[in-house]
Amino acid sequence: IECPDNEEYNECGSACQENCTHTPTFCTLQCVPGCFCKEGFVRETDDKSKCVPRSQCSCPINEYFNECGSACPDTCAARFQSCTKQCVPSCVCKDGFIRLNNQTDSPCIPESECNNSLCYDLNAEYTECGSSCPQTCNDERNPIRKFRLCSAVCRSGCFYSV
Repeated sequence: IECPDNEEYNECGSACQENCTHTPTFCTLQCVPGCFCKEGFVRETDDKSKCVPRSQCSCPINEYFNECGSACPDTCAARFQSCTKQCVPSCVCKDGFIRLNNQTDSPCIPESECNNSLCYDLNAEYTECGSSCPQTCNDERNPIRKFRLCSAVCRSGCFYSV
């Protein structure tokens, strides 16, 4: 089967193709036969558009394209989170900027604009240096877990008062 430039035929391709504006996070495992972008290429806009090099995708304001972006980028509500070392080619925030939230289309804003109002739960409060293993209701009910050892490393994010 003949495929357009930068594409190759695959009997069992993904039902969710990546494009410049969208990287599928959850996708059915269903096999779909057809022409798919070669390694390093993505659809320009939708499943019917041509395949272009990832690096040609334009990024929104305050972002740049990185071949090895983080699988879990920092956001105002969750900084320095534990994450895999997996490279995700994607648009990432420029230095001094951070994602507003974890939505795929979330803008990069100046880090100084992160504040308490960004906590989704009104009972939570944003802090620069919170516990790296905050207590939960389960800890309160279980006397052994209540006094567990925790690293002295702090992390910023939304936390609840105990």
